[in-house]
Amino acid sequence: MLTGCNRAAAALLTLLLCSCASAGVRFDGQWSYQQSCGWNHTANLDLAGSGPSYTGSWDDGTRVGGDSGKLKGELRDDKLFLQFCSDTGTPACPSYGEASAYLVRDKATVVWYRKFGSDYKPYLTLHEAKAGQKVPSDDQCADDEAKDDEPKDN
Repeated sequence: MLTGCNRAAAALLTLLLCSCASAGVRFDGQWSYQQSCGWNHTANLDLAGSGPSYTGSWDDGTRVGGDSGKLKGELRDDKLFLQFCSDTGTPACPSYGEASAYLVRDKATVVWYRKFGSDYKPYLTLHEAKAGQKVPSDDQCADDEAKDDEPKDN
């Protein structure tokens, strides 16, 4: 039977074990996606975290247009759930929308999942953007994207 002191020690040990398990998944840093064909899609996340909370900035766009802003996130079950605000769109910063995305670490990359209806679906795989190193470029474009770059006959 656990005494009051033993119960407190057991609770502290459980808390420490849970904290260490979550502390193993890190998302800090700069993460980037770059496409070399089609729409020339690019996306960047700059994340800084402390415990389960993260803050940062984001941008996402194509050769035609895009958006940027700030983000905040909460680490739950090894997933970083993100809320965004926009510099030019809605919700306008500093007001954040609902958690509309999450990130999952996959070895040296981060997979960005976006909310579509009530489900989350994979959106992009981002690579760590380190100073002096080139981010791998995605050159796998759908046929219809490649056609958008071809000159049109009038």
